[in-house]
Amino acid sequence: MKTTDFPEVAAEFTPTHDEQAGRHRVLANLAATVTRLARPVTTDVVTAVARRMLPGEAALQLVLDATHDGVVQFNAQGRLLAANPAAIRMFGLDPALLGDVNFADLIHVRSGLPAGADLLRPGQGEAVACRLHGPSFPVDLHISEGVSGEPGRRFAIVRDMSERLSAESRLAWLANFDPLTGLPNRGQLRERLQQAMRDADAHGRGLVLMCLDLDRVRNVNDNLGLAAGDRLLQLAALAIGEGARSAMQGMAGMTLLVARLSSDEFAVMIGGMTDGRDADRIARGILTALARPHMVEALEVFISARIGITRYPQPSCAPETLMLQAERAMRRAKALGLDTAMYEHLGQATEGPSRIALEAGLRHALERDEFHLVYQPKVHAASGAVAGVEALLRWHPEGDVVIGPDRFIPILEETGLIVPVGTWVLQTACAQMVRWQRGGMRPLKLAVNLSARQFRQPDLVGTIERILVETGFDPTLLQLELTESMLLDDIDDVVVILDRLGAMGVGIAIDDFGTGHSSLNYLKRFHLDTLKIDRSFVRDTPTDSGSCAIANAVIALGHALGVKVVAEGVETEAQAEFLRRSGCDRLQGYLFSKPLPPQDLLRWVLQRQVSHRVDVEHQAGVREVTRVG
Repeated sequence: MKTTDFPEVAAEFTPTHDEQAGRHRVLANLAATVTRLARPVTTDVVTAVARRMLPGEAALQLVLDATHDGVVQFNAQGRLLAANPAAIRMFGLDPALLGDVNFADLIHVRSGLPAGADLLRPGQGEAVACRLHGPSFPVDLHISEGVSGEPGRRFAIVRDMSERLSAESRLAWLANFDPLTGLPNRGQLRERLQQAMRDADAHGRGLVLMCLDLDRVRNVNDNLGLAAGDRLLQLAALAIGEGARSAMQGMAGMTLLVARLSSDEFAVMIGGMTDGRDADRIARGILTALARPHMVEALEVFISARIGITRYPQPSCAPETLMLQAERAMRRAKALGLDTAMYEHLGQATEGPSRIALEAGLRHALERDEFHLVYQPKVHAASGAVAGVEALLRWHPEGDVVIGPDRFIPILEETGLIVPVGTWVLQTACAQMVRWQRGGMRPLKLAVNLSARQFRQPDLVGTIERILVETGFDPTLLQLELTESMLLDDIDDVVVILDRLGAMGVGIAIDDFGTGHSSLNYLKRFHLDTLKIDRSFVRDTPTDSGSCAIANAVIALGHALGVKVVAEGVETEAQAEFLRRSGCDRLQGYLFSKPLPPQDLLRWVLQRQVSHRVDVEHQAGVREVTRVG
């Protein structure tokens, strides 16, 4: 294209001095600068700058040839008269056939510019341009009249905005999503959480927020490199989503969002919940999916996780509050070494001073004699006879109502107070069993829960041995209930501890079996005598086929290993009948009795023994009559 193709513009150029050295380079820099401007340069800008640099035609030609913006000239009917090299490339034009192209055919959509019959009138705005043989692309468009010469002749300066819009889109995406996993980031989670809370309020449904902390990512980074660690995080992100979706099958009307909060922390938001207990199944599904082997650098890598959970609705709650609650529960689980899920309950998070007051009160609860024990019976599944009791801790602060264990036990564990309190529980329960036996009640098995901190105290075996000696309780009647996640760290040390307890005659039960790793490898190494089916599996029997299958599998596994199986949380006769038919050994739950204080438990056991003896005698009589007849 020649400058003479633009006579109106060329006529405007008059040199102001004769210095020419270096001006070509300056003009090239000018063209590059023009290309970076947010809006396209106009013919007035070209004129004003070029006239100060070189004699008219040469200066204009340099600018037009060097700029990355397309510059075209067309007549009143839109027929192209001239185009600079950038416009030729931009629209895929043939320089020899410019007169056959109408500028209006190159523009599809115009924003901020005239439309219809006024398509080619002067104006400035955004448009979508079309290559003659290629895809469309966004442009910034400026159309102006020629300053002199033929009437109706116009100029268009066209800037391809593809790269800029792509960069803006990329920046917007990076502001809301994690580049490694493609998941929403913390900021996007907050926005989505706020909307989910509004939806929950509008439709009377709930939502659950989970925060996850992954283990072993740092080990992979240190041993296999950062690229392998990144790959593991990508696999973990996929596993979290797959585990949650698998667990949500059959849960109608629920939504799922997985986000990445930081290097090895993720979040899961489930909206549209009507049954808060579904959170247990989803968390279990996530842990199960994460526990499967993941291939990284041709090696099998295993991931474990801690999950903190909180729920909505709750009063005066903002998205930040929910996120804080879930992260706090996650940190508490992490501090305890639990590969499981822990809940942050409403009173702990929304009433900060209340939690501080609880902790302060717990530090003096032992000396004030504010703790007490209740006992929940276990019965033989086949006969219904009493098989044993489980001791459960309760707290009744002076001048206050009884506080549930879900509120104060996490604080005991977090502060380490669980160690002295746990010792008190074991001492008190063993002493109570001895008193009952001396009062005429037949010997029963006593189950006592141990926390992770208790199990890891250096003098655990010595403490238990001392309590048994002091109370005179038979070690073979004591059963310690542990969660399976407590047994999977430092397995060699765990084996030593369990062997020492077994040598004393103390039994070991795995509580909530199937909700953690469920690694079958440890079962054959540890001294165990009981597996407990978690209440979350029992709850959905016999109507849910998956829960029935899991319960049957645990029962079969326990019997194959030669240990007893106890089902906890039995609340209906249908559940009990299913478990009996499946061969479960012991049953525990509200169908038989809620946890009772000592005096009520004694009466319940004695009544049960009498009624059971009558039933046995009646059944024997029926058999005798049948045999004689």
